[in-house]
Amino acid sequence: KIELKIQDWDNKNPNHEYSGFDIHEGNFLELINFESKTLQAGILILHSEVENNLKYVCNSVGQEKGKTLKPKDISGQGIIDKCKKYLEQEFNIDFSSKQEPWDKLSAYNRLRNIITHQDGQISLEQTKTFEQNGDVIKLSKIQNIKIDSDGFVHILNNEVIFDFLRISEQLLNDCCELLDNAEN
Repeated sequence: KIELKIQDWDNKNPNHEYSGFDIHEGNFLELINFESKTLQAGILILHSEVENNLKYVCNSVGQEKGKTLKPKDISGQGIIDKCKKYLEQEFNIDFSSKQEPWDKLSAYNRLRNIITHQDGQISLEQTKTFEQNGDVIKLSKIQNIKIDSDGFVHILNNEVIFDFLRISEQLLNDCCELLDNAEN
Protein backbone atom coordinates (compact mmCIF):
# COMPACT_ATOMS: atom_id res chain seq x y z
CA LYS A 1 0.00 0.00 0.00
CA ILE A 2 2.85 2.35 0.80
CA GLU A 3 4.47 1.62 -2.53
CA LEU A 4 1.21 2.46 -4.32
CA LYS A 5 0.96 5.75 -2.38
CA ILE A 6 4.52 6.62 -3.39
CA GLN A 7 3.84 5.83 -7.06
CA ASP A 8 0.55 7.74 -6.97
CA TRP A 9 2.27 10.82 -5.49
CA ASP A 10 5.06 10.67 -8.06
CA ASN A 11 2.52 10.35 -10.93
CA LYS A 12 0.41 13.28 -9.69
CA ASN A 13 3.42 15.47 -8.85
CA PRO A 14 6.11 14.73 -11.45
CA ASN A 15 7.86 18.09 -11.08
CA HIS A 16 7.59 18.51 -7.34
CA GLU A 17 10.80 19.00 -5.34
CA TYR A 18 9.78 16.12 -3.03
CA SER A 19 9.33 12.56 -4.19
CA GLY A 20 6.56 10.23 -3.14
CA PHE A 21 9.06 8.50 -0.89
CA ASP A 22 9.89 11.80 0.83
CA ILE A 23 6.20 12.39 1.50
CA HIS A 24 5.47 8.85 2.74
CA GLU A 25 8.81 8.16 4.42
CA GLY A 26 7.18 8.14 7.88
CA ASN A 27 4.74 5.40 6.83
CA PHE A 28 7.61 3.37 5.42
CA LEU A 29 9.72 3.74 8.57
CA GLU A 30 6.77 2.77 10.78
CA LEU A 31 6.38 -0.41 8.74
CA ILE A 32 10.07 -1.24 9.04
CA ASN A 33 10.11 -0.56 12.80
CA PHE A 34 6.99 -2.64 13.51
CA GLU A 35 8.93 -5.84 14.23
CA SER A 36 11.35 -4.01 16.51
CA LYS A 37 8.48 -2.42 18.43
CA THR A 38 6.76 -5.79 18.72
CA LEU A 39 9.89 -7.42 20.15
CA GLN A 40 10.31 -4.58 22.64
CA ALA A 41 6.67 -4.90 23.66
CA GLY A 42 7.21 -8.63 24.16
CA ILE A 43 10.08 -7.93 26.56
CA LEU A 44 7.96 -5.42 28.50
CA ILE A 45 4.94 -7.72 28.78
CA LEU A 46 6.97 -10.77 29.73
CA HIS A 47 8.95 -8.80 32.32
CA SER A 48 5.72 -7.59 33.89
CA GLU A 49 4.42 -11.15 34.05
CA VAL A 50 7.63 -12.41 35.66
CA GLU A 51 7.45 -9.68 38.30
CA ASN A 52 3.78 -10.38 39.00
CA ASN A 53 4.27 -14.14 39.25
CA LEU A 54 7.34 -13.88 41.45
CA LYS A 55 5.60 -11.38 43.71
CA TYR A 56 2.54 -13.66 43.87
CA VAL A 57 4.68 -16.65 44.89
CA CYS A 58 6.41 -14.62 47.60
CA ASN A 59 3.24 -13.05 48.96
CA SER A 60 1.29 -16.33 48.90
CA VAL A 61 3.91 -18.41 50.67
CA GLY A 62 4.63 -15.55 53.06
CA GLN A 63 0.97 -15.28 53.99
CA GLU A 64 0.65 -19.06 54.32
CA LYS A 65 3.64 -19.15 56.67
CA GLY A 66 2.53 -16.13 58.68
CA LYS A 67 5.41 -13.87 57.64
CA THR A 68 4.95 -10.24 58.61
CA LEU A 69 7.35 -8.91 55.98
CA LYS A 70 6.48 -8.76 52.29
CA PRO A 71 8.81 -8.36 49.32
CA LYS A 72 7.92 -4.66 49.11
CA ASP A 73 9.36 -4.21 52.62
CA ILE A 74 12.79 -5.49 51.57
CA SER A 75 15.42 -3.08 50.27
CA GLY A 76 16.55 -3.77 46.77
CA GLN A 77 16.47 -2.55 43.21
CA GLY A 78 13.16 -3.48 41.64
CA ILE A 79 10.57 -6.14 42.30
CA ILE A 80 12.64 -9.08 41.09
CA ASP A 81 15.62 -8.19 43.28
CA LYS A 82 13.36 -7.61 46.29
CA CYS A 83 11.59 -10.94 45.78
CA LYS A 84 14.89 -12.81 45.53
CA LYS A 85 16.18 -11.16 48.71
CA TYR A 86 12.84 -11.84 50.43
CA LEU A 87 13.06 -15.56 49.69
CA GLU A 88 16.68 -15.67 50.85
CA GLN A 89 15.95 -13.72 54.03
CA GLU A 90 12.59 -15.08 55.10
CA PHE A 91 12.93 -18.70 53.97
CA ASN A 92 16.71 -19.19 54.01
CA ILE A 93 16.67 -20.09 50.34
CA ASP A 94 20.15 -20.51 48.88
CA PHE A 95 20.21 -19.47 45.23
CA SER A 96 23.98 -19.91 44.80
CA SER A 97 23.48 -22.91 42.50
CA LYS A 98 21.07 -20.83 40.40
CA GLN A 99 23.26 -17.72 40.09
CA GLU A 100 23.72 -17.89 36.32
CA PRO A 101 19.97 -17.80 35.51
CA TRP A 102 19.48 -15.01 38.08
CA ASP A 103 22.28 -13.04 36.40
CA LYS A 104 20.59 -13.54 33.05
CA LEU A 105 17.23 -12.48 34.47
CA SER A 106 18.99 -9.40 35.85
CA ALA A 107 20.27 -8.65 32.33
CA TYR A 108 16.72 -8.91 30.97
CA ASN A 109 15.59 -6.63 33.78
CA ARG A 110 18.21 -4.08 32.69
CA LEU A 111 17.10 -4.46 29.04
CA ARG A 112 13.53 -3.75 30.11
CA ASN A 113 14.63 -0.65 32.01
CA ILE A 114 16.64 0.62 29.03
CA ILE A 115 13.63 0.16 26.73
CA THR A 116 11.23 1.75 29.21
CA HIS A 117 13.23 4.59 30.70
CA GLN A 118 15.93 5.36 28.13
CA ASP A 119 14.12 4.87 24.80
CA GLY A 120 16.30 1.83 24.06
CA GLN A 121 19.63 3.63 24.34
CA ILE A 122 22.33 3.05 26.92
CA SER A 123 24.49 5.87 28.21
CA LEU A 124 28.03 5.35 27.05
CA GLU A 125 30.66 6.43 29.53
CA GLN A 126 33.33 8.55 27.86
CA THR A 127 36.04 7.38 30.27
CA LYS A 128 35.59 3.71 29.35
CA THR A 129 35.90 1.74 26.17
CA PHE A 130 32.69 0.41 24.65
CA GLU A 131 33.39 -3.11 25.97
CA GLN A 132 34.04 -1.80 29.51
CA ASN A 133 30.69 -0.02 29.76
CA GLY A 134 28.53 -1.48 32.54
CA ASP A 135 25.42 -1.88 30.41
CA VAL A 136 27.41 -3.48 27.58
CA ILE A 137 28.85 -5.99 30.04
CA LYS A 138 25.45 -6.71 31.64
CA LEU A 139 23.59 -7.04 28.33
CA SER A 140 26.30 -9.34 26.91
CA LYS A 141 24.55 -12.16 28.80
CA ILE A 142 21.66 -11.88 26.32
CA GLN A 143 22.13 -13.42 22.90
CA ASN A 144 20.56 -11.98 19.74
CA ILE A 145 20.79 -8.34 20.72
CA LYS A 146 23.17 -5.75 19.32
CA ILE A 147 24.28 -2.43 20.73
CA ASP A 148 25.28 0.03 18.03
CA SER A 149 28.00 2.67 18.33
CA ASP A 150 25.42 5.26 19.51
CA GLY A 151 24.33 2.96 22.35
CA PHE A 152 20.99 1.91 20.85
CA VAL A 153 20.02 -1.63 21.77
CA HIS A 154 18.55 -3.67 18.91
CA ILE A 155 16.69 -6.92 19.49
CA LEU A 156 17.64 -9.01 16.48
CA ASN A 157 14.92 -11.65 16.51
CA ASN A 158 12.18 -13.31 18.55
CA GLU A 159 14.62 -15.82 20.08
CA VAL A 160 15.33 -13.13 22.70
CA ILE A 161 11.70 -13.38 23.83
CA PHE A 162 11.77 -17.18 23.95
CA ASP A 163 15.05 -17.19 25.89
CA PHE A 164 13.60 -14.72 28.40
CA LEU A 165 10.53 -16.93 28.73
CA ARG A 166 12.65 -20.07 29.32
CA ILE A 167 14.84 -18.36 31.94
CA SER A 168 11.83 -16.87 33.72
CA GLU A 169 9.89 -20.12 33.76
CA GLN A 170 12.96 -22.00 35.01
CA LEU A 171 13.55 -19.54 37.85
CA LEU A 172 9.91 -19.48 38.92
CA ASN A 173 9.92 -23.29 39.02
CA ASP A 174 13.23 -23.26 40.90
CA CYS A 175 11.79 -20.85 43.47
CA CYS A 176 8.77 -23.09 44.04
CA GLU A 177 10.95 -26.20 44.28
CA LEU A 178 13.38 -24.58 46.72
CA LEU A 179 10.47 -23.31 48.82
CA ASP A 180 8.95 -26.79 48.85
CA ASN A 181 12.29 -28.29 49.96
CA ALA A 182 12.70 -25.58 52.60
CA GLU A 183 9.42 -26.68 54.19
CA ASN A 184 10.66 -30.24 54.43
